[in-house]
Amino acid sequence: MQPYNATGNNTQRTKSVQPGMRAGDDKNYSSWSLRPWLALKQTGTDFKEVRLPLHTAEFEREVVKYSPSGKVPCLIDGDIKVWESLAICEYLAEKFPKAKLWPEDSKARAFARAIS
Repeated sequence: MQPYNATGNNTQRTKSVQPGMRAGDDKNYSSWSLRPWLALKQTGTDFKEVRLPLHTAEFEREVVKYSPSGKVPCLIDGDIKVWESLAICEYLAEKFPKAKLWPEDSKARAFARAIS
């Protein structure tokens, strides 16, 4: 697994989380960034989080190194790049089935996805 690259809110902090996974945005202000971060934590895997300062020239230069869409959050796992928080959560649920990121019951799972 690779680092999880989370971009930040005009702050630069790097948290140790796994080699190669990345995603983004400030989790304090963005539920879109919090969702995949929580899913990653729930899997129990190690990951690396990289934060970039939003709305800056640095962000514009650096984000494309991680995200083909130029958007965050973005998850990198080896040669796979996944952006959009629900897509990241789906990917993690498939990669780490023992983490049980979604409910087993189909109705509960549909509801969980709808509110995610």
